[in-house]
Amino acid sequence: KNKGLMKTHIIFPKGVTPTRAVLTPRSSATRASIEFAASAVKDSGAEAELAAREKAQKAIAKAEQRAEEATQVAKASFKEMQETEAKLLGELNSLQTELQKIQASERESREECERLQLSLAECQARLHCSGTVMAATKSNSTQQSGRNSFHQMSSLDKTGRTPSFNSLTSRMSDKDNASPPADSSETDQLRLQLLVTTKALNRARQDLLAKEEEIDMKEF
Repeated sequence: KNKGLMKTHIIFPKGVTPTRAVLTPRSSATRASIEFAASAVKDSGAEAELAAREKAQKAIAKAEQRAEEATQVAKASFKEMQETEAKLLGELNSLQTELQKIQASERESREECERLQLSLAECQARLHCSGTVMAATKSNSTQQSGRNSFHQMSSLDKTGRTPSFNSLTSRMSDKDNASPPADSSETDQLRLQLLVTTKALNRARQDLLAKEEEIDMKEF
């Protein structure tokens, strides 16, 4: 019945049963495979963790570098802002001081204008009074000369002749021209003073207008 089959005889070591002989190598291989796989997983996990740690450290270092650069830029910007602020404050103080000087000069110019206006009014009043006095003096002199001429014409000279009208008129004119009013020099001085005061007042008004414009520009 089993004639055509070859018989194979397996000789097991002493104390090893067939089942143990068959199963033991498989268990060892499986355990080795598991251990190898676990070791490989462990190694790959360690490598991944190391790579992730290195990547994180690089990212942190890069972030710290950027933060340091940003801090330096911020410090430089803040310092520049402080310098600019100090410069602007200095310019503002200078402008305020200059504005105060201009305002003081404006007040002085206004006072000068008021003084010149008073002086001008005084000169005009004195000139008017002087002109009135001169006109009255001239009128009185003319009347006195007329009376003297009338007396001379009504009287006879030692030869019994009356002086001619032309000679009397000539003497009256010579007398008027020879004795000018005593106030003429004072009138000329008043007119000169009036002219000088008027020019000074005009200059003061122009300076005052210029200072007002300058103050407006400074305030703007």
